[in-house]
Amino acid sequence: MLNSGFELSSKIAKRLQINSETEYYQAQPFKQILVWIFILGFAGFMWYSVYHQIILSNPMGSRPAPDMILLIFWVIFGILFPAGLIKARLFLAIDKDYISYRFFPLHLNIHRLPLHMIQDIESVRIRPIIEFGGFGIRYGFKGKGYIMGGKKGIKVSFYSGRPVYFSSDNPDSAVQAFQKVKKKLSSV
Repeated sequence: MLNSGFELSSKIAKRLQINSETEYYQAQPFKQILVWIFILGFAGFMWYSVYHQIILSNPMGSRPAPDMILLIFWVIFGILFPAGLIKARLFLAIDKDYISYRFFPLHLNIHRLPLHMIQDIESVRIRPIIEFGGFGIRYGFKGKGYIMGGKKGIKVSFYSGRPVYFSSDNPDSAVQAFQKVKKKLSSV
């Protein structure tokens, strides 16, 4: 029962160990329109500033930043930050041994939650701003959250410790896949 909003590259699929024993996977992009508008607006301002001050040689404002500082800010906020947001994905996979996840580009490696430590997962309604204070990797009063957007997600409860939340486009499929794997695990 493989499911994905986006196709995984073969490199990511290999690192997540997606194979015939994988019951569920998802590659969720960042899709918050207001955040995109803000980021692209700021990136546009950086591009305009570089064009105006460096190409046209007209200083920006009454106390313009040195050209080198402006270029550094342009590279960071005009190129790298928007590119990172375009490539950002929350990868989530459930197989016979683990729930594997990676919050790209912040996680360099795949993180794994062993199934024997997980008590249950359930489909939940997520309110990112109220419950977690925003999007991304967040710590809220309910626990840790990996939030890409949307209002749906899964809550992973452990036998000990606080739960972990993942935003998901299709949380019911993730819950069904977990229950299927847990049933196989308990019958062995």
